Amino acid sequence: MANYSAYMDKVILFDLGTQETSVLPWSDEDRCRYIGGSAMAAKLLGDSKNAADLIVITTGPLTGTGAPGSNYFSISAVSPLTGEVSHSSCGGNFGLYLKKAGIDALVIKGSCEKPMWLGILNEHFTLHKAGGLWGKTVSTTNAELQAAIDEERNCRVKCGMLAIGPAGENGAAVATVASGDNDACTCSLGAVFGAKKLKAIVVTGNHDISVADEEKALENHKQWSQHLHAHPITGELLPKRGSIGFVERLQQVSLLPTENFSKASCDFAHEIGGEVFADKYNVVNRGCTYCPIRCERSAMCEGEVIKGPSLNAAVLLGSNILNSDMKLIVRWTKQLHELGLDLTHTAKAIAWAMQARSEGIWKTELQFGITTNISDTFAAIALKTGIGEELSMGCAALGKKYGGEFAYMFTDIVGAAARSYVGFNGTLSDYAEAYLDAALNAGQCPYVALALIPAFMVKKPCGIKAAAARKLAPLAPVAAKIISVLPESVGDKLPVTFLTRELRYTVGMSMTLDALVKTGTADAVELPKPMLKAYKAANAFSVKDCAAKLKETAEKLKGMDKDELLAKLGIKE
Repeated sequence: MANYSAYMDKVILFDLGTQETSVLPWSDEDRCRYIGGSAMAAKLLGDSKNAADLIVITTGPLTGTGAPGSNYFSISAVSPLTGEVSHSSCGGNFGLYLKKAGIDALVIKGSCEKPMWLGILNEHFTLHKAGGLWGKTVSTTNAELQAAIDEERNCRVKCGMLAIGPAGENGAAVATVASGDNDACTCSLGAVFGAKKLKAIVVTGNHDISVADEEKALENHKQWSQHLHAHPITGELLPKRGSIGFVERLQQVSLLPTENFSKASCDFAHEIGGEVFADKYNVVNRGCTYCPIRCERSAMCEGEVIKGPSLNAAVLLGSNILNSDMKLIVRWTKQLHELGLDLTHTAKAIAWAMQARSEGIWKTELQFGITTNISDTFAAIALKTGIGEELSMGCAALGKKYGGEFAYMFTDIVGAAARSYVGFNGTLSDYAEAYLDAALNAGQCPYVALALIPAFMVKKPCGIKAAAARKLAPLAPVAAKIISVLPESVGDKLPVTFLTRELRYTVGMSMTLDALVKTGTADAVELPKPMLKAYKAANAFSVKDCAAKLKETAEKLKGMDKDELLAKLGIKE
């Protein structure tokens, strides 16, 4: 039995072939070392003799506890895109209800003979026929499953759902798994579900999620939420503009993927950014369970209010294929979700094909700036018909088949936006990614971590303080070690310790900041070479430039009195 709170003390293995369940060992030592999430999944997959046969769905200790942004879970398996173990983290409420069913992690092995969906009620597993759902879209599948379980229990049942669309059923390597309106993108595991003939998983339960010190945890939630609301990213940009609000920032610093990552800016960035969407298309702001940021947008699409596009959608369906029409981005985002296609890898495959045509490597009808055939191409990819059969393999496989050195596996566009404020310093990037990975393993939304970027680096990224902070970036690991040995009365006043405090109060797990970061396993963001070259060229600043800037500033400040000078420098109102 776990000596920590917030964990449900159950890792369940379910065999689709035999319909048998068993409990896998997971010790307190494992909990301290891996916490949960993708690190937990990596351990479970590593311990298996046949990892290629497994799907691992993991929560974190904070999932469902009420901590800010504590709605995340992870799906892991051997990806058909890469042939390697891959992880996708996802919002929505599936992780919450998996824990309410008394389960920290679910490991699925084997396969069904016919299409089935899996129902889980408080650790009780039942397979149901899904022949009538096979071939249907994600939202139709969810609606019919909800109606079926409501009718069975004669009430509205609160539950979490995972489902695949036609793309996963047909084995498209770029297929994904959806949790309600959210897609577990970036590693395309829908085909793994499809190969197992597993259409969906529905989970519910009534287990309580315990908290070690409820009073202190609630106080930490309050302080953390206040910090998030006061920060320029989590309290202003994301709530007002959503993640697509980063489009303008990426354009400003020449980090906006354009024309299959061959360029780093475009002349229509404003048209696909957060300001235009908020003014013309947004219906209402939404947010995941337990999230004070509320970064999700909603839009009207063909008479229906749907989830609006993310930063990835605006970039990969916009600038990266030279499309400036926000209406199309909204419509395509919905279509990809319904078909069960991973937006990230599907859009990248299309951008690759467009560049392959322009370079004479692969002759198709796909061209940069031409949008009339994109929707039909998405359908072809999901059904693996015509050109869609090859595009469904993903751009890496296409690159191997046809040649060309432009099959980029870069996916972390939000990460690039965040790092644009603090600089692309290797040490800091490694450290920041490890912290972010640790937060995801705990069950937390990655956007919460953006509030750790000092506010002055966001408000005045070109200011003297921001420049100095970027120079000191390599000292981040040293700073973490120092913070880790500070008395709690001192360290607990720092925003960077909100997560370690949450683990202490909610889970009862005492972990220093340094130890927490070491549980993270992510690699730092690497930009595609053409984008990196453009970024460096646009942001080059020589000693000569610096001297000229100082001289210009000195001339402007001449003759000012003390108060005027302080006001000009932004030190005094």
